[in-house]
Amino acid sequence: MGRSRDRGAEAMTRASASASSTLVLPRRDAVERNTKKLPLPGWVSLPNSAVASCLAVTVTNPMDRAKTLTQLPGGAYGRNVVEALRAVCREEGLMPGLYRGLPVAMVREASKNMFRIGLYTPILKAMQDDTKLGPAPTWMRFLAGTVTGALGAVASNPFDLVKTRLQVPASMSEYVGMRQAMASIAEKEGVRTFYRGVGASVTRDMLGSSVN
Repeated sequence: MGRSRDRGAEAMTRASASASSTLVLPRRDAVERNTKKLPLPGWVSLPNSAVASCLAVTVTNPMDRAKTLTQLPGGAYGRNVVEALRAVCREEGLMPGLYRGLPVAMVREASKNMFRIGLYTPILKAMQDDTKLGPAPTWMRFLAGTVTGALGAVASNPFDLVKTRLQVPASMSEYVGMRQAMASIAEKEGVRTFYRGVGASVTRDMLGSSVN
């Protein structure tokens, strides 16, 4: 009789210890309710997207230049990224070969994504306030992406044109930098030249931004 009581007490002690050692995770809604969120004004998304794009292009510029070089007629700079970068670095040097046209590429990405990404949420909220009406439907998000994509394409087209002209081999280009290139184009070809190809750019970015 005494042994059975001792065994019962021991089992209860083990069960109590096991229960006390069990890790109880807080519910997700409780965590979200107790988490303090820092409210930010809507305009903050504009500089944030511009700065992020500038940082990203410092990594992608060599690949973008390689694309331009491989698309030149004659195939003098190879047929792929490695061949193009190897050839242009041999000809121009490592840093000029990889980063020719970087300043205008940064301005181009900033001006494009400041509108394409930075304005997306403000425009979507203007179309439907999700705090009152719930999440926006798919067609509304599609429309907001289309509008911001078009705005970004129009804003960035002048810098896109200058970037393309600067990223050809230095021996084939009359331009040495962004400011000199823009001044030369405006003087010799007119300001309207900066928007050459804008229709194709708008169509491309409208489609791309709408599905993103």
